[in-house]
Amino acid sequence: MASNGSALVDALEHVVVDYIRMNADIVDRNRYGDPEWSYRSAYHLLLDHGRFFTPTARPSDVSKLPDRFCYQNAVTTAYAYGDHGLLYAEGFACSRAAAGIPIQHAWCVLPDGTVVDPTWEPTADVYFGVAVTDPALWPSDGGGLLSDFERCLPLLRDRLPADMLGSVGRKHS
Repeated sequence: MASNGSALVDALEHVVVDYIRMNADIVDRNRYGDPEWSYRSAYHLLLDHGRFFTPTARPSDVSKLPDRFCYQNAVTTAYAYGDHGLLYAEGFACSRAAAGIPIQHAWCVLPDGTVVDPTWEPTADVYFGVAVTDPALWPSDGGGLLSDFERCLPLLRDRLPADMLGSVGRKHS
């Protein structure tokens, strides 16, 4: 039997995936995007490649960085701790503290799929997104990779490079 904490996390995981599916459905119904593209939207890309990552408290040697700058914070932290295998990750995070509302967010992940979030304290209860292995794709100007259409367009239009996404984390069902 699941504990109350894990039942809540399971429910929040469903909230996040259902939110992404709902937005992908809106894109489809309104015929946004190009049906010839590999993905009509970042929501479709996340449904195909998104993974859940394991939240944990930020390690004491990783600094808390400014709120509202998650994309830049994640890139800065991934570069600073790259020798530990840290990757930039982006997608949606959700917590009971935010009334269970999925929020676009960026964080870092370790090779075992554990989250290192340099921005949020406390960390979210659920992290769902993609870990990006290629530092050339990490958005170093403060914007996001998936949340910025111009930056995301080549990923939507063209097939993703086979080695672009890390295989860490747990696939959704």
